[in-house]
Amino acid sequence: MEYPYTLSAIVDSVLHNSKVTLIDSQYSDTVMLHISLPANETNALLSALQERSSGQVNVTKL
Repeated sequence: MEYPYTLSAIVDSVLHNSKVTLIDSQYSDTVMLHISLPANETNALLSALQERSSGQVNVTKL
């Protein structure tokens, strides 16, 4: 997932309340996180991220 630094508190809050495992993080112009989570929690996490960030978090499923 990728998002602007200004959304870090929001994203951290959403991730803290889920069963996410952080695989990698990269910080440049934006924050890029590579995470892992149980498949049955993916839709709920994506919905929460999109809702709380007003659609500013870009998520790519691998």
